[in-house]
Amino acid sequence: MDWINNGRSGLDTFPDDPDDVYAESDFRGDHFDKAFYMPALVTCRFNPDLSVRYGQLETAGKPPRVAITAIMRKLIVLG
Repeated sequence: MDWINNGRSGLDTFPDDPDDVYAESDFRGDHFDKAFYMPALVTCRFNPDLSVRYGQLETAGKPPRVAITAIMRKLIVLG
């Protein structure tokens, strides 16, 4: 699971430019982005535990894209 934590999964939320929150990540792991985006949206809506986590991230002021990315990473860890 070390490949998830060091950003090799491509789901890192750190942008290239520190001033641009929505910049592309350094590592182009688009295949993970495309594969886990819709399952993460469904999870945010229908999974009680992870929908609570998504709500906590939104309440903390995280942008929706960052919150969904956190749920995508959680799906990889759980899978």
